[in-house]
Amino acid sequence: MRAGLAATARAFGLILALVGLAALAAPQVYGESFMVKVRPETPPRGAEPVELLAARNEAVSFQVVIHGGDSGATAVAARLGELSGPARIGGSQLTLYRQDFQVITQSSSGQDTTGRWPDALVPEVDEVAGEPRNAFPFDVPPRESRALWVDVLVPEDAPPGRYEGRVEVVAAGGFTALVPVGLTVVDAVLPSTPSYPTAFCLEPDLVCLAHTGREDCGSEDVRVELLGRYARLALDHRFTLSDIFVRQPTALGWEAFDAAYAPLLDGTAPTRLKGARMTSAQYMGPAEEQALADFQAHFSARGWLSRAFDYTADEPPLFSSYEELRVRASLVERAAPGLVRMVTTSLTKAQANGVEGLIGRISVLLQLMAGVEPPDVGPQRPAYDAFLSRPGTSLWLYQSCGSHGCVGDLPDTMRLPSYMIDHPAALNRAMPWLVFALQASGESYYETTARITTAWTDQWFYGGNGDGTLFYPGTPARIGGQSQVPLPSLRLKLLRAGVQDYEWLMRVVEGGDPEFAAQVVRELVPSPLEVSVDAAAFERAREKLIHRALELSPGQPPPGPVVSERPVANPQGCGCGGGAQGAVLLAGTVGLAWGLRRRYSRAHRPGRQVVRAPHAGPLS
Repeated sequence: MRAGLAATARAFGLILALVGLAALAAPQVYGESFMVKVRPETPPRGAEPVELLAARNEAVSFQVVIHGGDSGATAVAARLGELSGPARIGGSQLTLYRQDFQVITQSSSGQDTTGRWPDALVPEVDEVAGEPRNAFPFDVPPRESRALWVDVLVPEDAPPGRYEGRVEVVAAGGFTALVPVGLTVVDAVLPSTPSYPTAFCLEPDLVCLAHTGREDCGSEDVRVELLGRYARLALDHRFTLSDIFVRQPTALGWEAFDAAYAPLLDGTAPTRLKGARMTSAQYMGPAEEQALADFQAHFSARGWLSRAFDYTADEPPLFSSYEELRVRASLVERAAPGLVRMVTTSLTKAQANGVEGLIGRISVLLQLMAGVEPPDVGPQRPAYDAFLSRPGTSLWLYQSCGSHGCVGDLPDTMRLPSYMIDHPAALNRAMPWLVFALQASGESYYETTARITTAWTDQWFYGGNGDGTLFYPGTPARIGGQSQVPLPSLRLKLLRAGVQDYEWLMRVVEGGDPEFAAQVVRELVPSPLEVSVDAAAFERAREKLIHRALELSPGQPPPGPVVSERPVANPQGCGCGGGAQGAVLLAGTVGLAWGLRRRYSRAHRPGRQVVRAPHAGPLS
């Protein structure tokens, strides 16, 4: 009897082992947060439904991961037909992408981050021209992971409520897997034009070269159309390419300029975000009095002047001398006194060289605000209050190679926002949070196409992977279709998420609870030097803001919980210590939030562009 039972047990064990092997051999498909960068070596995990929470006119994202198992998967394709609920969300509101890898041969951070990292997003149907592209099919090698990126842009008129759908993944051999998707739409609308102003740059010659092989694109009309597509894709990701004005007014007048750019400035361009308009506009004409005066007059007449600026000097004395700054500032002041003069520098340097009074918008490198480079040592934010007390002044922030270590590896405890490919998703998303925390008014970034001609193979620049490059050239030879289009990077999607976070912070402030917004900021940015890289923490923080914003809106019931408390894998750790600078930051954030409440009110007055935030209390 015992021998028979033992034989039965052995047989049953063999069956279980065979079942286990079969399960291991089969590909696995599951939903994943967009805050996880899925690399080939990312191991599979258990399947869970995707749960999303969004306002109307808000874009939310998630991923679908396909792990090849022991067998791999060939001819993989996917489909998300619609999300059904009080209405149907489908068509161009849903976009599927195949993620492409960037091969990293040297790390941006000095840590061991080499290998393949996801970044380029190849769409099933592109966002600009609406043409089918070659996202599918693709193969997944054995024991490797691949990921799809899915965007959901909730329509402005979508009724609040629960929506459900599923992503269907198929592969050769009859393989099929379904990933359930749930979306809760809350009764709120995000603006198409954000209250977070930005001024990101683009190099027209490099864009033309990447798409056409010629620096001038072959004709002015082709160049203007191509750059316009980049500008529209940027607006749909809630940031502005401020220097796209390659077509300049001539002796014949402003007609050609207005035909090219008025839709982008007025919010009538064919963007997916209806009414989205540029939040900044850089003067790109000659350094001549008459040209400057004409620019001011025309922009004033069209209602655009409050968003216009002159890039008067770039990081003097590195790229502009202080004498050049003085000469150009004097010229602009004489010819176009209503045009904001922007300089990228720190207040310490401006004062030491006697140019503080010539600057209207000072854009400061992050670690200079954090006080880690002489002569800007120690908490810096309080020093800017006197500068900001002058009418027409504002403080913006920017990141550069110095933020990710081009001047030497940063300490392991330092975590600043970063647009590097091989940095955690949280740092790609964090910049608007730090702008909020430091009471700045906007963000500038020096370039988005610096390595676009080699974007698919190599983006190493200034000591980082992706420094100055946020787009990919979508040529028909690369992605199929007929027309030339820009493609988004994964980092563009994360930047958009951060800007939308900023909107929710402002909703809470405007609703009357700045202390709550301040507390949520403290959870992610305990000090200017240490932004959390806990991926799940960002989603929990966003959900808290949404719940509180709805509680502060009369008659709006809060949604049910949707964010999983499951920890998100994060191999690079988290910098969460506050330290002395953190104490200064925490002490002043409540005052900051009250000031931002007033700023939010001004930002939503028709035709009014925010110049700066009022300030209350010292911050680092």
